[in-house]
Amino acid sequence: MVRTTDDVGPGGAGATVSEKRPPRHGENAAALGLVALVLVVVPGIGELLAAPLGVAAIVVGLLGVRQYEMRRAPRVAAALAGLALGVLALLAVVFVLVATS
Repeated sequence: MVRTTDDVGPGGAGATVSEKRPPRHGENAAALGLVALVLVVVPGIGELLAAPLGVAAIVVGLLGVRQYEMRRAPRVAAALAGLALGVLALLAVVFVLVATS
């Protein structure tokens, strides 16, 4: 199949349908966990935003680990980091809520 700049596939502009990128659950989990952990320190609304993001980081991290176990993802480190950051964010939310009550 000839690649042209007009072809738009799953890999982006110029990619063919047969070119597939590996799942990026690990990177997404790490990003969600990091944002959740940063939001914990924002007064007032930070805890309300950090808790769902922490849960999302845990879920997406577990999906990333599962993808690695099924040999669909090349690396597991980012998924584990996102999982750990999500757990830390949830623990920090609980700590902040208990400390401010």
